[in-house]
Amino acid sequence: MNICVKEKLKKLFPFIVVIVFFSPILFSGYLGDDMYNSLIYGSMLYTDTSLFERIIAESKGWIFGSGRLFIFNWIYIYSIFYFIQSVLIVKFICYTIVCANIVIFIEIIKNLFKFDVKNSKYLIAIIISYLLSVQFSKTHDPILAFAFIVPLVTLLNFLSILLIIKYKNNFIVYIISLLLFILALITYELAYIFVPIIISIIYCIYKKNKPFFKIIPFLLIPLVLFLFIIYLKAFVIQTDEHPNGTYPDSNFNFNLRMIYAFLIQTAASVPFMQHLKVWLFVLIIPFIIFFKNFSLYNCIKIYKDNFLLKYLLGIGLLLLILPSLIISFSGHQHHLVIDGFGASYLSSYIQSFGFALIFFPIISQLLSKKNGVLLLVFLLTVNFILNARIVKSLNSSFKFSREIIVNASKEGIFNNFNNGTYVFRFMRQPSDYFWHYAQLTKKKIKTCEMANINQEEIDATYNYINCLTEIGTKPLIRNNKFIVYDLSKKDTYATHYVLDKKGNGFYFVAKIKNITLEKYTNNIISIISEDIKIYETKTKKIKIIDHEVFDLFPVMSINKTKELKELSEYEKVFIQL
Repeated sequence: MNICVKEKLKKLFPFIVVIVFFSPILFSGYLGDDMYNSLIYGSMLYTDTSLFERIIAESKGWIFGSGRLFIFNWIYIYSIFYFIQSVLIVKFICYTIVCANIVIFIEIIKNLFKFDVKNSKYLIAIIISYLLSVQFSKTHDPILAFAFIVPLVTLLNFLSILLIIKYKNNFIVYIISLLLFILALITYELAYIFVPIIISIIYCIYKKNKPFFKIIPFLLIPLVLFLFIIYLKAFVIQTDEHPNGTYPDSNFNFNLRMIYAFLIQTAASVPFMQHLKVWLFVLIIPFIIFFKNFSLYNCIKIYKDNFLLKYLLGIGLLLLILPSLIISFSGHQHHLVIDGFGASYLSSYIQSFGFALIFFPIISQLLSKKNGVLLLVFLLTVNFILNARIVKSLNSSFKFSREIIVNASKEGIFNNFNNGTYVFRFMRQPSDYFWHYAQLTKKKIKTCEMANINQEEIDATYNYINCLTEIGTKPLIRNNKFIVYDLSKKDTYATHYVLDKKGNGFYFVAKIKNITLEKYTNNIISIISEDIKIYETKTKKIKIIDHEVFDLFPVMSINKTKELKELSEYEKVFIQL
């Protein structure tokens, strides 16, 4: 292998590490709002609206209901979930954006500061610092959830900055850069933190050629948009019905809790804080301050005599502090204060880039020593494993429940469903929502919650009592103890799934023959069926059982995902039918 090839591989190796590090994204499922937004196609069947009408309605609702300019946000989110039904493809888009961000980030630094081969160690140190700071979370994760909108906003701003740097004398490219910047501003508010960064970069590039004319659009446009937001919040969104707006978490909260929330959100960028929480925060402070060879003291000493590193430090501080500041005075401060150190909100994604620019000199020192390289490899491996475990844990709760319904649908388990079919089931995950059944069957399905609760107060849908009333079936038998409803000639089905933590299990759809209720409580006693279709994950096939009476309710009353080895003998018999 010649020297040229070796050099190319050496340059590519850090990016290969990035590609591997973020690979768990490809194996993750939908989380948070994505679980419902991904059902946009199904939800629209019930409203008879077009995608364009839904986007307009959602955008107007957020603008005049909470003062948030989420215009491109809804164009992007609803379009991607409407046209792409594959979870893997959506996750691949996320994966591509996340990996592209670090590549573009490095290109910005290389072009802005003219890093050459001698500085390659610094670039590798920046990448490693960034990867150490990225920690997946079970809630409010900016990468795994919320349609990766924060990585998208970051990408738009990074592309805007890179275009300005590389094509500084091209007016058309300048306009494209400005348009990308505006697009980010009307996508998510965190885009505003890039305003001072872009302005400082434009000033440095054009300082000998009237920089203020280039700066004005990047300063004036966000200022006008921000003043418009203030106007909306002050004079439009506060109504008698919603005195705090339709989304109170978007309101400003200036109080003492803001300081504590700021510390929690800033600390979220510290490697492993998500897992070790406050103990790591307590232990790392003396390490950073006093450990002589790799301390913050030594880091500052390096910055002292290097203007380039000082400028990087300034950008790093802006990327670290400004996102934390925005979150700390928003309504989300409440959640941060309650959860304490180790908690974080979506801005942690941008903060990781700030952390990388602040602490990469320490990492570069470690890279110059053999033991230091081994330590970094160990830390990166641990962080990768911890992130992969988060994905695995979330999948057992959310991904597998969706997958088994989708896979069973592909095998034709819903072929008998029609418009107006009643489906009795326990809703345990968003994948059990009636939007999902409509999305898979392309029909308006009516779901019936089997818990004895007022389901209408939760999501304006039915519970089983509402369904039995609407179906209009008269009791077949009524005595002092039981009420039996004959549904054999009605378009009614029962569905349920049981899964282990690895996603193995079964999903069934059964035609209901009759339902028995306890007279005084209206609790379900039994659901009898003679026609059952069972989809098993191991065989990926559907087994049909007919002309055999079976009570479904003992199996359906399992409301929590269990490992198959923990199922009762009765349930094992059901699986083997």
